[in-house]
This record gives sequence, structure tokens and C-alpha cells, in this order.
Amino acid sequence: MKIFSIKFLKEKWKISGYGILSIGIYRLGNYIYSNLRYPLVYPILISFYKLLDLLIVQGFNNSEIHYPTKIGENLKLPHGGKGVIISSKAIIGNNVTIYHQVTIGTIKDNGEAPRIEDNVFIGAGAKILGAIVIGEGAKIGANAVVTNDVPANRTAVGIPAKVK
Repeated sequence: MKIFSIKFLKEKWKISGYGILSIGIYRLGNYIYSNLRYPLVYPILISFYKLLDLLIVQGFNNSEIHYPTKIGENLKLPHGGKGVIISSKAIIGNNVTIYHQVTIGTIKDNGEAPRIEDNVFIGAGAKILGAIVIGEGAKIGANAVVTNDVPANRTAVGIPAKVK
């Protein structure tokens, strides 16, 4: 399994630093949630995950990456993912880069969350809210507040975000 390769871990560490801890803990919780729903084992394993999440992801990184969230391969969290909040309803594609202090969530309590397609870049402090789609290869500028769809290979900047 490539996750246990030292070379693999060094490569991921160069990209995300200690954000690899947040990603790894999320992946553990998502695996337990998706694959290990056995009545006796699930409560123990999910409690272990929640303890790690509380101490490291929420406590150390001040982040929330909920285990039901669907996140593709090769998520990058430069600066360790400090302050990143991702809704459990969000869908994130492959090769997405999310800088610190980013929120990806709903507008209403029971609302829908964004779908972020592959190869998207999200700058520091951006807020992506509501049932919107961020197209493949799009770029979201730092501190942008995005509440409308962003087409593929376009850039959204500003408050409220305008597509360039």
C-alpha cells in the first residue's frame, strides 16, 4: 500500500506539511464511516476517530473536515490547513488546493453545499457557500466570497466574487 511508503509520505509532507495529519485523520474517519459500519466495531472506531479529530484537526489546526464529506485524491492543504472548514455535504474533486482560513459550506442550516471539481485552486480566506459548482481548473482568489457558479478554467475574485 503506497500510504505506508516513506517516499509517499515525504512527498505529501512537502506539499501540505502538517496538513497531512488533517487529511490522514479525515481519510481514516471517512473510511470508517463508509466501510466499517458493523454494530459492535463502528462505535469504537468512530469514537477513536472523533478523539483524533478533536485533538489534532480541531485542536491543533483549528479546522473542521467532516468525515462524511466526499473528497477526491491528492487534496493539498498548504500551511497545514489552518482554519479550513469543510461542510459534510461538500463534494471536492481530485487535485484541489485549499489554502488556510477557507470555508466551504452551506448558506442555511439544512442547505446544500458546493461541489468543487478537479484541479481547483482556492486562495486563503475564501468563502464558498451554497449549492454552487466550481468548475474544473477554476481559481478562487484570496478572501473571495463565492455564492454563484464559477465556470471551468475561470477566476473568481472579490466580495461578492466576480468571474473574470
